[in-house]
Amino acid sequence: MAIISTNAFTSYDSTDKAMKEDVENAIFNIDPTETMMLSTASRRDVGNTKFEWMTESLPTSASTNKQLEGNAVSYDATTNVTRNTNNCQISMRNATVTGTQQSTANYGKSSGEMAHQMALVSKALKIDMEKSILSHNPVIDGAEGIARQTRSFVHWLTTNDSYQSGGSHAGSATGAITDGTSTEMTEAIFVSAMEGMYDNGADFDTVIVGPSVKREISDFTGRSQARVAVDANTVSSNVTLFASDYGDVKIATSRHMYKSGETASHHTDVVFVDFDYWKLAFLRPFTMQDIARTADAETKQLVVEWGVQVDNEKAHGVIHDIEPIYVGGTA
Repeated sequence: MAIISTNAFTSYDSTDKAMKEDVENAIFNIDPTETMMLSTASRRDVGNTKFEWMTESLPTSASTNKQLEGNAVSYDATTNVTRNTNNCQISMRNATVTGTQQSTANYGKSSGEMAHQMALVSKALKIDMEKSILSHNPVIDGAEGIARQTRSFVHWLTTNDSYQSGGSHAGSATGAITDGTSTEMTEAIFVSAMEGMYDNGADFDTVIVGPSVKREISDFTGRSQARVAVDANTVSSNVTLFASDYGDVKIATSRHMYKSGETASHHTDVVFVDFDYWKLAFLRPFTMQDIARTADAETKQLVVEWGVQVDNEKAHGVIHDIEPIYVGGTA
């Protein structure tokens, strides 16, 4: 095989000269952006960096409540409310683009470089908030040079919290959660925790887990078999609804669960949520701010001042100290 002529003009001769590039006018990004807790929560506006709400409990019941005829009244103690407090924290992201870059034409950025960068940082900010909600962060009141911190959703859970050997809850709003021995998620651990939560009045409908723990739940031996034929071309080994003696719960997978490490010696959580009993509090909603120019560049900042309100922590639950990697075979 030979070229028709050594003088024929080929595409190789045109490289870096007059040949027009072919670049698809799109940018592909598959980084996870879903934020289940943040996106599903109800919201309230607050007027202070410190916000409060109230809870109460029924008086203790008894099976021996019987009285004499004509009995003189014995005055019961009245039930008072409990005031709960949390802080708003300031979260922000920003982007800076030079005047030249903003003026140039770029593939996949029809609205300009700044708009594209702000779309990215807005998604990143929401993931920051999601991770804060599911973290072990205690409350920090803040001071000169010390940023305020909202107490995380998980840190609030002190009634329906189960730990593995050596683990314990923080003991106070400002304390640290103590990790126990990292343990594989098993059906026995899962159901035992649900039983305790049911006894305490919880009626949650969703369990949020990381992807590896989701696999462990799909391996639970309560199923008749690990793989179920759906039709001639589909086999399912997936559990998305767990039907227990204490109610049916949806199993939701999150990529943003608290995780202290990537090995079996570290820990993650399994979080039980009743979405009717928690919300986000906003002192300042998501706000775009223009930062004063000090050079030939533009800076925009996205800021939000927010906090976590757990309406009644007994409505939720958490299993701590679960291995964040898939073990399998022993559930």
